[in-house]
Amino acid sequence: MEIKDAIGCELKMPEWLKRVLEKVDDPQRSLQHAYDRLRSEIIKTRQQLAASMAKEKNLENKLTDRKLSPEQTALLETELITQKAETVKLRLRLETIESEIQQTYTKKQLWQAKRKSQQECTSSDPTRPIMVIIAVMTVWALIGVLLNLKNHY
Repeated sequence: MEIKDAIGCELKMPEWLKRVLEKVDDPQRSLQHAYDRLRSEIIKTRQQLAASMAKEKNLENKLTDRKLSPEQTALLETELITQKAETVKLRLRLETIESEIQQTYTKKQLWQAKRKSQQECTSSDPTRPIMVIIAVMTVWALIGVLLNLKNHY
């Protein structure tokens, strides 16, 4: 992140400030928060849908009662129509939330893969150069031993 002063000169940002800004603008944290919020919302919507479907079924069962007057039947039918509309609305909302959860999960997985890839590229093993030097020295030593053996025999 570059910061420039009023005349356009680049200013060095202190490391502690960089760390604070990284914590504030952490994509993983915001994606996880969105994912958790959607998961709790889907649970609540599923509960509402189950209650709505139960109420709809209850109204249908009441309508099968032959002892109802025409006025009561008309009232129950109107309530049933309203309840069916509410159930359809909740089902659509559930589908929307499921889609949002899938998209957020995919974004989260992509971000994690990107972050892991960046970390692997930037943080190589610090002992690797030492191991390469030791391997080269070992090969040279073996070549020297072989040459010495060849000269003796």
